[in-house]
Amino acid sequence: MSSTDKAWEKWGANDPYFAVLTLDKFHNKNLNKKLKAEFFASGQYDIGLTLKAVAKMDKSYAVNTALDFGCGVGRLTIPLARRSKHAIGLDVSESMLKEAQANVPPELLKKVSFIKLNDNLVNLPKNYNFIFSYIVFQHIPKKRGYAIANELLKNLDEGGFAALHFTIHEPDRIVFKLVRRLSHKIFFVNWLVNLYIRRPLTAPNMQMNIYKLDQLVKIFRNNGIQDVVCKSDAHGRGMMGVMIIGKKQAQESKERFSGR
Repeated sequence: MSSTDKAWEKWGANDPYFAVLTLDKFHNKNLNKKLKAEFFASGQYDIGLTLKAVAKMDKSYAVNTALDFGCGVGRLTIPLARRSKHAIGLDVSESMLKEAQANVPPELLKKVSFIKLNDNLVNLPKNYNFIFSYIVFQHIPKKRGYAIANELLKNLDEGGFAALHFTIHEPDRIVFKLVRRLSHKIFFVNWLVNLYIRRPLTAPNMQMNIYKLDQLVKIFRNNGIQDVVCKSDAHGRGMMGVMIIGKKQAQESKERFSGR
């Protein structure tokens, strides 16, 4: 298990809702029925917004089997189940997956399943026509993240859609960048960061990794997704993200594109 996987298992065991949406109101100590409903309503909104963008690209498209990579407690998996024939939540944290399963409404139990993954994606399903991930890859080291994105897209069904979110820009502040990088490697720097942002001193490091957009688009194209839509997304402390959405071409179309 990698260090980031261990950190996410700790978050899943101790403060899972805050780990997904880092707002103070979603800490375990503050969470109540109303806030939990608000938490899941935000997932419904995010899925609706993304599928609206997909519909503009292909009005006839319908989600059959959907994967939610980095599903956490099911914030996005559950609304995906309402919009598909079956939704599968994928995560590295057993505690997150246990909480997610408990959150599934009775009427959706047959339409949702959860799978624990590792670096090699050994348990990755082989048939799915939609893959979604939001505010997840930013917490995965880049080298590992690029490989995972490639594997997810490689196994996407022809004619299927991918919508993957990455952080691609951070503030041009030397101290900010230095502290962020050191907090990944030196535990007492992470303690100081926790103290500054008023988290418990021993809270696990929550990595923020910056990806290169050109490399991401190349991975999409290498997997038969030639045309992509990039939707920008600002998400706190000057970080900028992008949701990359695209449709995987059928083999016949790919051969025409390559001139064969």
